[in-house]
Amino acid sequence: MDSIILLLFFALLLAMNVGAYHLQKTERLPLFVSGMLLMLSAPVAGFLTGYLFLISADPDSTKEGAGLGGAMVGLLTLFNGLLALIIGVITAFLKRRKKRNEEQTQAIDVEETNDNI
Repeated sequence: MDSIILLLFFALLLAMNVGAYHLQKTERLPLFVSGMLLMLSAPVAGFLTGYLFLISADPDSTKEGAGLGGAMVGLLTLFNGLLALIIGVITAFLKRRKKRNEEQTQAIDVEETNDNI
């Protein structure tokens, strides 16, 4: 049962990452916003998987592993969101810098054209 829970979690996390990448490429949602959403969903994912591990645990055990497993899933989601946030901020910065350089180059070309006339 634990393996099924982890496989479902990883499939969901993969789908969320592919969706975030697709939304960023189509310019519907910046990647850093997707990263923030992933970071906000980390506690929910951690508590939910911890609970699912808890109810599927052996009744005779101390069930400490369920809490640790949930915490690890939550931290994994948090770091995944943090990575998406950092990549999104860097991408937005580079895109803005490239656009600014293009505008400056066009302005210089227009000034040179006016000087030649």
